[in-house]
Amino acid sequence: MQVFITIANLVGHDAIGQCVIQQARTFLRRGDQVTIVCEVAPVAVDSAIAALVRVTNHAQLSANRLDAFWRGDLYVFHYPGLYSLMDTLPHLDRGAVIFYYHNVTPPELWGNDEVGAWCRRSIDAIAGYVRFADLCVTDSDFNTRDLIDNHRADPERTLTLSLSIPLDRFVPGPRDPDLLTRYGALGKRIILFVGRMAPNKRVDLLIEAMPLVLARVPDALLLLVGDDRGNDTFKRYVSGMKARAAELGIGRQVHFSGVVDDLPAHMRLADVYASASLHEGFGVPLVEAMACGTPVVVSNATAHPWVLGEAGLLCEPGDARDLADKLIAVLTDDALHGTLVNRGLARAQDFAPDRYDAEWARIISRAVVHLPRQPYPDLMAAPAHSLQTVFGRPAQTAEQPASETGAESMADVQATRTRLRGHILHLDNTADVMKRGYVVRSNAPLVGKLIAWIRRNLTSHLREPYLDPMIEKQVAFNHHVSYTLHQMLDAMMAIQARLPADGRSDEQQRALARLADDVAALKAAVDTASPSAD
Repeated sequence: MQVFITIANLVGHDAIGQCVIQQARTFLRRGDQVTIVCEVAPVAVDSAIAALVRVTNHAQLSANRLDAFWRGDLYVFHYPGLYSLMDTLPHLDRGAVIFYYHNVTPPELWGNDEVGAWCRRSIDAIAGYVRFADLCVTDSDFNTRDLIDNHRADPERTLTLSLSIPLDRFVPGPRDPDLLTRYGALGKRIILFVGRMAPNKRVDLLIEAMPLVLARVPDALLLLVGDDRGNDTFKRYVSGMKARAAELGIGRQVHFSGVVDDLPAHMRLADVYASASLHEGFGVPLVEAMACGTPVVVSNATAHPWVLGEAGLLCEPGDARDLADKLIAVLTDDALHGTLVNRGLARAQDFAPDRYDAEWARIISRAVVHLPRQPYPDLMAAPAHSLQTVFGRPAQTAEQPASETGAESMADVQATRTRLRGHILHLDNTADVMKRGYVVRSNAPLVGKLIAWIRRNLTSHLREPYLDPMIEKQVAFNHHVSYTLHQMLDAMMAIQARLPADGRSDEQQRALARLADDVAALKAAVDTASPSAD
């Protein structure tokens, strides 16, 4: 099967990038041909994944710079927001499509007119893409509800598949003394946040909560890990937070680390993980923290409650006092701390990679169920013992050569095969019910071309999004029926050919002999009663 996975940019260390890479590896293990289509060169991926990447955009694809793209069997469009490759979706005329929705940050949470405008366009475009998808897949229950409630997704074709994390890397362990020294954190109680320094993350609320925490836990330290200079919005936000920390007199208790290479080691530094984010489509750092044995305190917003379950504490969104109270409780109550550690370790197992792979494989099978010749096994490849189980008769072995009677029966077998094959080939030849060569025309004099143009444009809004995809699905189903019949016929004929003439039971032989005697007696009686030619 030819698979194309599209994403604007593939970054190996972010949540969506890890999701794309895991999907690509699943397809490779299945034996599929997979291509990752991006608009910019990948970052932080290994050579095996980099070899799968093709850098292009909608304009280049439209010019057939990657001609194979238009001949795919399955397309997975990841959607964290608008990018030009999404515009290929309405123009696909074959294959199955999965719209993989990671959610889009509401524009009002960005505090940047340019980025906010992009977010608004991205949100407005979702429903238009959803209608072209065979299945929609989301990372969380929150995303699923958003897609159904706000973007007209069909509940029957919208599935939730939580992201996974590498549980072999994110494990409990001792603190790294070198990291403690780097951050001046020896003997400190560390509150950790991991993520982009974007306004919707409300990292500023963590800074507002710190004086309240320090009043009860004087050795507390806030460690903020993540991209703090990726764009001008991040830089302005971080600059404002540093100024506010200095104003509150806690500048020495707040550290911005930027992006780090050894994230699991940083997770193990923390006494508690905290996030005041107001909008998350999933929240991978929550799971990573739980897997490392770190208690979690997060805002009761968007996907957080679903990801956390009963394994952590929730605080009121936007409430610095409630956030501080929850952090103080975890840092001062050893029993509560231990309970949350154990619950978090158990909850993290729900996001194991093997669980993701198994569910993703089921989603793939559902998405391509109508594709001809995919992914149904060739019945002829089945071993003889399984065919015997299916059809209920023993297969001939090498020690059982066909007898002369068996050879005679082969003529009947071949005749039957030829007759049935003819019927199936007729079905195959008539499977494509789409009138592909049809062109709207009018024979009216003078205004004929105008009439044809009006007809085409009046019906295109129905034909392109609704009728054409519906008929293509019927065509694919017809081809699949024909293909399945071919396979069943080949399998049954092969079994029939292997049946030994002397393989019948003695009782069957006696029954056949009696039947032959009865037929002979009946024939003799008919001959006797018939008038002579004289």
